Amino acid sequence: MYALRVAVLAAVGVVALTATGVRIGDHPAYVRVVVDFNGKVPASQVEFDRLTGTMATVHVTHPGITTQTARRKGEGVRVALQPGTQALHIAMSFARHRFKYVSYAVVTGNRLAIDLWKSAPPSKPLEFRSAPDGCLEFGSWHASHGKVTAKGSAGDLFEHTFRVVVRGANGKVLAQRARQANGYWSATLRYHATHRQAGTLEAVAFSAKDGAIACLAQVRVTLPVS
Repeated sequence: MYALRVAVLAAVGVVALTATGVRIGDHPAYVRVVVDFNGKVPASQVEFDRLTGTMATVHVTHPGITTQTARRKGEGVRVALQPGTQALHIAMSFARHRFKYVSYAVVTGNRLAIDLWKSAPPSKPLEFRSAPDGCLEFGSWHASHGKVTAKGSAGDLFEHTFRVVVRGANGKVLAQRARQANGYWSATLRYHATHRQAGTLEAVAFSAKDGAIACLAQVRVTLPVS
């Protein structure tokens, strides 16, 4: 059946795109899952599906796509590849609340890099007070008992919409607010915490295409008891 499908695809001039391997690497801010292919992967065919507390899924839509590898485990992430009729589904599972966002990019044409962003409060070197392209930036912030205030600027975002988020030491969201701005913005968030802890203050925007992360600024904060 597989040989027949390949023959049919060849007859109509469609490349039988195949995933040939999976690699998993740990980076300071994220864990990267790289799926290697035997040919070019158009970025328009890649789409983020969802992120839950324990799983993230991405798929590649391509006629006849298949895989030579089914599973890989490393850095606390289990990756499973499952080909469908018209798409390859990539599922990544992990410990609860370990990751908070997903981003992806096609690298060198034939590699799909999927980044699982860590939920734990960032160390100083991992703070992004300003996102690399300036799409979101913190100007100032302050945390008091049960309240965080922040000010900043926003650049060219889809519908000028983003979120301001406060996370606790375990990565769970303690408070969040939606914001819409092109330029200056401010936000006040109220949280509940039973003990003093390190936390994360984020300004984050998402892709209009599929909800993957598009822009992130994050700083480490100390959250007093509320």
